[in-house]
Amino acid sequence: MNDPPPPSRHRPAHHPPIERFNDPVIVLVTVCTQDRHPVLACDTVHRLCREVWQAADYWRVGRYVLMPDHVHLFCAPGRIPMPNLRQWVEFWKSRIAVQWPVGLGGSASVRTGLGENPDATEGVPPEGRNVEGRPPCRPFRKILDGTEPVPSGTGNSNPFKLWQRDFWDTQMRSREHYDEKWSYVRMNSVRQGLAKMPDDWPFQGEVFPLAWR
Repeated sequence: MNDPPPPSRHRPAHHPPIERFNDPVIVLVTVCTQDRHPVLACDTVHRLCREVWQAADYWRVGRYVLMPDHVHLFCAPGRIPMPNLRQWVEFWKSRIAVQWPVGLGGSASVRTGLGENPDATEGVPPEGRNVEGRPPCRPFRKILDGTEPVPSGTGNSNPFKLWQRDFWDTQMRSREHYDEKWSYVRMNSVRQGLAKMPDDWPFQGEVFPLAWR
C-alpha cells in the first residue's frame, strides 16, 4: 500500500527513530547539494562517499544511490545506544566537503540554503581526486561527546557550501515499506533518463549489508 503524501510538507520533519521490539531500525536519508548543483555523479565522488561512510560507521550505510544533485541512502545504527542521526549526517556531510577534490565542481558560487519538497513524496525531494592520503575521519565519538565541533570548510583554498543545510529522513516501518522505498530509489536514474535500466547506473551500491530480519 502506498503512503499518502504528507500535507504541505515543504520542510523536513525530523522524528527520532523508534526502536521496536524485534524489528531493525532502518532509515532512508536523502541529502541534496546546494542549489541542486550536479556534482555527485562521478567516480571520484563515489569513492570519496564510500570511504567516508565506511569510516563514519556510528550509523551504517546500506544501499545507496548517488544522483547528480542528491544522494539517497538507507542506514541503521552501528552502536548501542542509538547515536544521534542528525549529528551523524552532519558529520559525514562535513567530512565529504572537507575532502572534496579541488576542481571537481566545487566553487564559491555554491551557497547555503534549505531545499523544498514540492511533490511531497515521503522522505524524497523532487527529482529534477582519489582520496588516498587525505586525513581520515576524526572519531565520531568526539563530536557526540562535544569534545570536538563538527568540522566545516573544505580542503580547497576557496571554501564552498556543498550541501543543503537540512536533509530528509524516513524510518522504515516494515519489510514491505523498505522494499517499496528501495524500488523507488533505485529507479531514479531511469525516471530521469540517465539509464535504461536501474542496474546500468554506476553510482550506487551497498556499504554494509542491512537486512530486515
